[in-house]
Amino acid sequence: MTFSIELPLNQTGLGSIGMGVAIELFHRGLTPNIFIIGNPDFGYANLPEGFPQWFQYCTGKAMASFKKSDPSIKIWHMNGSQARLSDTNTLYTVHETDSITDTEKNIMAQYSRILVPSNFSKQIFEAKGLQAGVTPNFFDASLFSFVDAPRKGLEDVTIFSVLGKLEKRKWTTKTIGAWVKRFGGDKKYRLHCHVFNPFLMGGVDPKNHLAAHKQIIEQQIGRELPWNVNLFGFLTKEEFNQALNVIDIDLGLSGGEGFGLPLLQTRCLGKRGGCFACSRSRRLLFRC
Repeated sequence: MTFSIELPLNQTGLGSIGMGVAIELFHRGLTPNIFIIGNPDFGYANLPEGFPQWFQYCTGKAMASFKKSDPSIKIWHMNGSQARLSDTNTLYTVHETDSITDTEKNIMAQYSRILVPSNFSKQIFEAKGLQAGVTPNFFDASLFSFVDAPRKGLEDVTIFSVLGKLEKRKWTTKTIGAWVKRFGGDKKYRLHCHVFNPFLMGGVDPKNHLAAHKQIIEQQIGRELPWNVNLFGFLTKEEFNQALNVIDIDLGLSGGEGFGLPLLQTRCLGKRGGCFACSRSRRLLFRC
């Protein structure tokens, strides 16, 4: 089958999706024309043997082989997806708010088919008169698996987590603030925050990043973080897998983007989902 695909390949959430799709295409023996969006970064992937050669072949032939008559797939955000490779085109997009602008609607209307990862996103699209299919995100078993996570001294402690970079639309500080109000200072509970956002660190010395990040969170929640809230910086893939295994409850949903990759990973590892943020009622509901 001849087709083209545009996708990011890096350590972002959408880049991780793109990486998983590329590896699956390799395993299936397909050789599409691959166009990379942005700079590729393979540092956070377990590449199968033979993948680099396959990838070089698919990207090397892309410009000379693609045709507008062949089907094409794009994995990208709505804004920035106005350019298309062919007349029969599919867009897989991860929508991150609870509404769609007229500009976004017009961009989406130019595609033959739209795919989204959740029924919530599908409903948001349909409310704007756009048809969308649901293709759920996948669990990457090559990166995430059961491991013995160190919990010395914490055997009787319940560990919560907040995962995903700090952003208003993710309700990161709202979730942290609600947890602190309920469990802050209680020795029976811990909160592990893997929420570092490098885009908030402009001009800050790297050695002061975590302190600056803590200050941002404290300013937004209006109080100091108690001793039982732990902030983490970037981890290796092995360290992050261990971090997912050590927690008990993932406070995972946000204000608009639905079922994110970190929550999918923790649920597949058997962790409970504890905090459901309802974007329509604007309330945080703890279900522990």
